[in-house]
Amino acid sequence: MKFEETLQKLQVPEWKSRYIQYGELKQCLDHLVKSKKQQKAIPAPNPFEVLLAKDIEKIDSFYKVQEANLMESWRKLADQVKVMRTTSPRIPIPSTAGVHDDDSHPTHSGKGSGGCSCGFLRSMLSTCSSNSTSSKQSVKQKKKILKKAFEEFYRVLDMLQSYVDLNRTGVRKIVKKYDKNMKGRLTDTLLPAEYRRYCFSSKKHAVLARSVENTYTAEFADGDRRLAMQRLRVPENRFVSLDWSTLVAGVLIGASMIGVVVMVIAATVMHGRDEVHFDAHQRSIFKIFRGLFIFALYPLLLGSNTYVFHKVGINFAFIMNFSPKESVRKMWKELILNGSATLFVWTLATLTFVFSPSAAPWTLLATVVCMLVIVARPYRAMTNRHAPFPLWIVGRVLSAPFFFVNFADFFTGDQMNSLVIPILDLEFAVYYLTTRFDNVEEGASPDDDFTTGHIVLRALIAMVPAWTRFVQCLRRYRDQTGKAVGRRHPHLTNAGKYACSFFVVTFSVLASAHKSDDATLTSSHSRAFFALWILAALVNMSYTIAWDLLMDWGLFRKEAKHAYLRNNLMYPPKIYYAAMVYDVIGRATWVLSISVGFFSTSATPDYLTFGLAVVEVLRRYFWNFIRLENEHLNNCGEYRASRDIPMPYDQVRSEELNFGNEDNDDSFLDNVTLDNSSTTVTGNVPSANISATLKPHGVDMTETRRRHTVDLTPSVEVHGGIYRVNFTDQTQL
Repeated sequence: MKFEETLQKLQVPEWKSRYIQYGELKQCLDHLVKSKKQQKAIPAPNPFEVLLAKDIEKIDSFYKVQEANLMESWRKLADQVKVMRTTSPRIPIPSTAGVHDDDSHPTHSGKGSGGCSCGFLRSMLSTCSSNSTSSKQSVKQKKKILKKAFEEFYRVLDMLQSYVDLNRTGVRKIVKKYDKNMKGRLTDTLLPAEYRRYCFSSKKHAVLARSVENTYTAEFADGDRRLAMQRLRVPENRFVSLDWSTLVAGVLIGASMIGVVVMVIAATVMHGRDEVHFDAHQRSIFKIFRGLFIFALYPLLLGSNTYVFHKVGINFAFIMNFSPKESVRKMWKELILNGSATLFVWTLATLTFVFSPSAAPWTLLATVVCMLVIVARPYRAMTNRHAPFPLWIVGRVLSAPFFFVNFADFFTGDQMNSLVIPILDLEFAVYYLTTRFDNVEEGASPDDDFTTGHIVLRALIAMVPAWTRFVQCLRRYRDQTGKAVGRRHPHLTNAGKYACSFFVVTFSVLASAHKSDDATLTSSHSRAFFALWILAALVNMSYTIAWDLLMDWGLFRKEAKHAYLRNNLMYPPKIYYAAMVYDVIGRATWVLSISVGFFSTSATPDYLTFGLAVVEVLRRYFWNFIRLENEHLNNCGEYRASRDIPMPYDQVRSEELNFGNEDNDDSFLDNVTLDNSSTTVTGNVPSANISATLKPHGVDMTETRRRHTVDLTPSVEVHGGIYRVNFTDQTQL
């Protein structure tokens, strides 16, 4: 495999722009080779060397920023572990030996070599002075959160190591290619100097990795290093080729297509033989099984979404907060396999219903159970948060006001908003089983005797998806208020979009309830409600189309290379234009539901509703492609490739310290405090001798436990009456 392909495959998607631009360097080299063959002079300075130097400078600066962030994160993690360990005296104090800040890192804003030790000091005092039982989280929960933080931190270290290795290899390969084609000597002159760059010579990330491995092994793996490394290391993100599951999925889809053809032929023959009898059952079949068809089709669409995301480099697992160990390599295959299996079950059940209407209740019940077992696999979906259809996400969506809302939650809520018709059909199936179980052959349509209460119930069910997104937006605004007070956009603006759906459903139900038996608007109330329905639908359509194109997809940006799009695109421009047109058409399908469905008394609305449901599901299918792409590009713009995990232990704010001289005479100290944001100790302290072993609250800072030796020695710097106390951690692992 060529290195350029390897680079595209192994690079961190969110850091793509910060890697060596190997393709551009090759193009520049090809241009120079062509000029050499034409005996043209190479311009000075050499454009290849200029471009290479620019890339290496970019790599170096990016590495320094990432390393600085890692050092800061490690200090926080070390403090957290130290606090956790003080609650269990049998556990030794963690080591940060070998990881110190120095002046060779120009972008690091550390506070001196003793910053880490003073962080330890604050953690110790915070733990000793606070009551740990008053925390809302149990010790076990806090340890679990800290364990996840260590795993995520190690993943970032692994990504940074891969970043350095790939760029170093890229520089070496492109320089050797230059020397080979241009008869140059950059390998001897340029390469040694560039390899001395900070990004290629620093070993801090490697030292950090060893420290994380040692701490994780001791704290979270009971000393089992092999188990610790299995948990910490992420498998290589390889693309899974076709295998037996793909073959099974293809066979099931092919068999389902044959079954659909047989079903259409059978329905045509039976319709000609007994038109009246079959029409009555036909309406029941459509109302019951059209929703189940959408639920069977949806996993196939999501599977193809995931397949494309993987192919084009969209980090779907990171965006959806799935584990890269379990989800990246096989999610699309599992989705397609589940979808093909449920589609096959749906085909068999529908054929049974067509040829034996009397078996409809049992067929329907068996179909629903089989589809739930195949698609959801309830036990796995409830216990494994990385299952393709995790039921716990649906639970979070339905209880949105009470939980923090992440991307997976509102993405699932958006999918539910496109499944309103299938959800209503599922409710219809329950109603059919409970009310028409014994008189299937009478030929009456189940919706002929809908009560007013049932109509209201169906309206409320239709509002549930929009309601979940509405309260999610409110919760997002509530959580954002502390960071941006008074900022109503975009969360409240988005909530207003979903609020429009409430008016659409309400006025449609009222208009339907007041129309006459011949589907005409005879009363003033019916005409008024119908007009309000039209107005609400127009406002809702305009609102949603504008939000889709401007906010969810990020299109219509000024100075974009392609008209009405944006500068960064991961698909061909034609895809965006086609998706824009289809989105507008899909959002305007309510016109057909009013002009054809509302004023019809035949079975036509049932077929029309099914068609509209398919159009809406396909619209959401195309929406997913560009919505996830836009989210991925936002992450790339901020180089956000790791998750923010909140620390379980609170940081100390201000604590009193007692220092004593060697004679333990500390009467000269008066109200010495430690500032939370620095390592500076201030107070009425004489400029005389300050040299002692620190013993806050009786904790001896020199001890030996389980082969771990901890020796913290204080040193004092005096600057204008302010005393900076640094403690050197001499822990030996």
